[in-house]
Order: sequence, then structure tokens, then C-alpha cells
Amino acid sequence: MKRRLWRALLIALSLSFCVPVHAVAQDVTLRSADGSVEIIGALVAFDGEFYKIATPFGELTVNALGVRCSGLACPDTGQYAADLKISGTQAISPALIPALVENFAFTSGQVIVREPPDENSVTYSISDRVGVPVARVEIIPSSSNLGFSELIQGKSQLALTYRYAQGHQTLVALTGIAAAGPVQIESQLLALDGLFVIVAQDNPVRSISLENAARVFAGEIDNWAALGGADAPIALYRQRRNTDLGILLQNHVMIPNGGRVLAPAARLDGPAETSRMVARDALGIGITNFPNIGNARALAIVGPCGHSIAATEFNVKSEDYPLTQHILLHTTGEHLPVFTRNFKAYLKGDLAQRAFTRLGFVGQNVTRQSWAQQGDRVINSIRTGSQDVTLESLRGMAISLFGAERLSTTFRFMESSTEMDRRSLINIDQVARMIEFGDFDGRELIVAGFSDAEGGPDGNRRISRQRAEQVAARLKKNATIADLSKIKFTVTGFGEISPLACNGDAVGRRINRRVELWIR
Repeated sequence: MKRRLWRALLIALSLSFCVPVHAVAQDVTLRSADGSVEIIGALVAFDGEFYKIATPFGELTVNALGVRCSGLACPDTGQYAADLKISGTQAISPALIPALVENFAFTSGQVIVREPPDENSVTYSISDRVGVPVARVEIIPSSSNLGFSELIQGKSQLALTYRYAQGHQTLVALTGIAAAGPVQIESQLLALDGLFVIVAQDNPVRSISLENAARVFAGEIDNWAALGGADAPIALYRQRRNTDLGILLQNHVMIPNGGRVLAPAARLDGPAETSRMVARDALGIGITNFPNIGNARALAIVGPCGHSIAATEFNVKSEDYPLTQHILLHTTGEHLPVFTRNFKAYLKGDLAQRAFTRLGFVGQNVTRQSWAQQGDRVINSIRTGSQDVTLESLRGMAISLFGAERLSTTFRFMESSTEMDRRSLINIDQVARMIEFGDFDGRELIVAGFSDAEGGPDGNRRISRQRAEQVAARLKKNATIADLSKIKFTVTGFGEISPLACNGDAVGRRINRRVELWIR
């Protein structure tokens, strides 16, 4: 009986975890508490929860719960410390991840010690209050591509990037690493950031179009007079091409606007240095991310029709700002130690979101903006709206939203579709939790749909209403434990009458295809 159980366990485990044996270690014996199951093999690894054992059947993973280990190679489970390596983009890692690791350890009641500085990484030793080691965390700033590469190769357990994983072949193309088989990448949205065109505070230029930004960084526009500034040469500052911000500049500004190529410029190592240099140079212009704007000033992005979108935290949070970026944390399907799983869970919570905000990034926490602060929308509608936008329709929208506050949570859709994008699906769950916690009890929650100007006004009103109804239905469905009778839901579709951006390009149309939440 004992042998049959042992054989059955080996077969089951080998089907799930069998990989070629790649290490030689001392033999250990794992026995179940009642002695009915026994496994003998070389100990490959122990992470505090699971043993990895090399056997003739392959490498097996066995849960340590209820299992006794005997042999010289058996680990001291009370002295185990997880080994966590985090790699990823230089624009985020150096400032953000160390602070989050320190905050997580502090809130967990653990003792954290930073090891002697290393120019290539930041390392922490973490222990509990009685000195038992809990984890050793190494943070390696690099790039999104290298972060994915190290994750695929098993050199790191977490990767921090500006890019979603888009399938095995894409990862291989990006990283140059050919994995043994398909790689399962799990992505978690941490916070929001953006790409910002910056100038010195005393520069009179206040906005720039994406096309003109591309022409500036391509060297085609080399005088501020062409942008409404002084008759003086433009001084370019930017990161190197192979940095994440350099790649974002190429992918979101240069390539979409004529496939332009970056001109020679003062190439700097990071976004913080770029901001410092631009802030000191009245004729300078550069690219940075949100937490590193510093003493420089970010230009608003203006569309071909004249709509201008300011580089504000609310506009990044709502993704009205056209160069908004997602900060993402990635893992593979490999089992993670308890410490690493708890750290990932912490990153989803309110404590981490507050830390993102303190560090200058844009958290996912919901903020509000009054109708008065949305006043440009009415001006945009009158100035550049289609001839089908009537005074009566504008008045109807103003009456519907007057006295309400817009939430930063916004839902966006694919072109000519009721299919929501990735961020919107995350927003559904976030707002559903708020509904369950009673954040909107006794209030009116207005679910307002808007469209781009493609198609006729009747069709646009209809599809904007359908999208709003879809959002409202998903919110109610996902708020499983809420008392929905405490909230007044109002669903409406305004069509194309309130554009935030220009409808003349794909970027503007994507911004305009949205469902907003208002609270009153």
C-alpha cells in the first residue's frame, strides 16, 4: 500500500512539476506525518513552503506542510529567508521599489537593513523582531526589455516595466531570449506615469502638439519662434535611445508622427538629470516622467483642432492625458515564497497607493474634480464641436452634471466597439469594491457615456449610452455583497458633444471614447 501511494504521488507530481534535473545535492527523505508516503531524492531548493527534490522521475515540488525531512541536507525551516530579486526600468526602480520594500517591511513589523551600497543594485536584509531572517531583496535597475529577459531566465522573480507582456514570441523578439517553452507572464498594474515634454519655468511656451514635439526631437524645428517662443535656438536634452523613456519617446511621439528619427542631443542617464538640466536652461527642452518633473514645467499637449490637455495628476489618473503610461509588475507562473506573495498583495493595497503618491507617481486611488474644473469641455464643444452639437444638448449635459463631481476613474473602449480596454477592467473591480464598502451610499452615481465624432449623432448617442449601460451593469454585477438600493444609479449617453481631445486623429478619438463616473 505504501509503495502504491508513493508511486501515485510521484506520478502526479511529475506530471505537474517535472523538468530536467539540473543540480546535484545531498539526498534527503521526505515522509508524510503518518508515514504512508516517502520520497527520497536530492534536495534542489527550499523556499520556506515547498521542497524541490531531484528524483528519477524528474524534479518534484512537495508542500512542506505535514512533511518531515530527514538527512544532512534538510534545511532549518526556522532560519529560512526568501531570496527575492526585482529587475526593471531605470526610470522607476531606483526611487520607487526601495521605498516600497522599506514601507512593506515597516508595516509588517519586520527589521530591514540596507546592505553596503553597490553601483548596480540595492540590497536589503529583512528579519523578524527576534532576528530570524525573513528575506534578502535585491533590486536591479535596468530596462523593461532586460527586466523581461531576467524574468524569463529565472534570474529575477519580479520585473517592473512600462510594457504589458504580449505573448511568448513578442517577449523573445524584445529580449533576445529563447525560453525552453511558452512563458506564462502575469501582470499587475501598480500605478500610473507618463511621458512629459518639459521646459524651464520662465519659458513662455505653454503647450506643444505631438507632431511639433516629434519635429523638435528630430531636429526639424530648432528655433523657439516656431513654437510661439523667443527667436532663439532650441537646446535638446533627452535620455539615451535604449532607455525606457527613450523607447517611449520613439514609440509614442516619433514613429506615429511621420516615423521621424531622434536628432543628436545632450544625452543624459536618467529623467531626474534631464529635468535638472532643462530647469537651468531657459532654451532647453526635454522628456521626463511624472515624479521627475521637479523644477521644470510640463507642457500641455495640444491637438490639431486646438484642444489642449494639461499635464496634471488628474488627467494622468483618468488617462485623459495622451502620453499616460502604466507601471506594471510581472511574474511568471513559478511558485513564489510567502514573503514575495505578501509583498505583491501589499502593492495592491491602500498603503502602497499612498506611497506611490508620496514618491511623486500617480496612484490608482480615486480622486474627484468639480464641474467648474471641467469648464474647458463646454468651450471645446462650442468651438470645435460638430454642427450637430446644439445649445439644447449642451444645456442638457450641464444640467445633468451640475453640482456633481467627476471621479478620476474612467472607462475607455476599442474603436466602434463596446469592448473595454485593460485598465477599464481593473477600474470595474476597483469601483465595485468601493460600492461594497459603502463609499457611495446615499449618493447619486452618474454613469455618463461619451463618443468620438465618427458616425452620425444619433448613432453616437446610442453607442455612448450602450457603453454606459455596460459599465453600470458590470459594476452592479461585481459588487456582489453591496446593498445597491442605497445608491441611485443614473445612466446616460451624451454622444460626441463633449470632446476632451481632437477627433481628427486616433489618439484624440481614443480619449473621447469613454464612460465617466460622476457623484452627487
